[in-house]
Amino acid sequence: MKYENPREVPPVEVCFSFIGGRLRGAIIWYLAQEGSLRYGELKRRLPKVNPKLLSQQLRALEGEGVITRTAYQEDVPRVEYALTEFGRSLWPVVQSAHSWGLRYVKGLTEQQAPYTDDARNVYLEEDE
Repeated sequence: MKYENPREVPPVEVCFSFIGGRLRGAIIWYLAQEGSLRYGELKRRLPKVNPKLLSQQLRALEGEGVITRTAYQEDVPRVEYALTEFGRSLWPVVQSAHSWGLRYVKGLTEQQAPYTDDARNVYLEEDE
């Protein structure tokens, strides 16, 4: 957390300090959906993200106790990231943000948000 004393800021700021920015919420989203993921798997799910930024955010989330980083010493070393219990407690917040974002984008016109080849499938699905 970036505050010296969290008791001196509004609770909503404390929450958004953990999930703030588009990347942190997305990391929490994918780890909650899929359990644990390797760096390359996260990178594939976030293709437009700078690798250095992804690494920085993973380190920050680990330092804040939101995710764990497990290194396996095998013939081909691998590292996996997973949510901690604390990280899983952020899931309802991220899920609500996802639902809001989905409703918002689906409400935009084709002119405001055109359907391109890079459009996420979630925006193409019919509402249930």
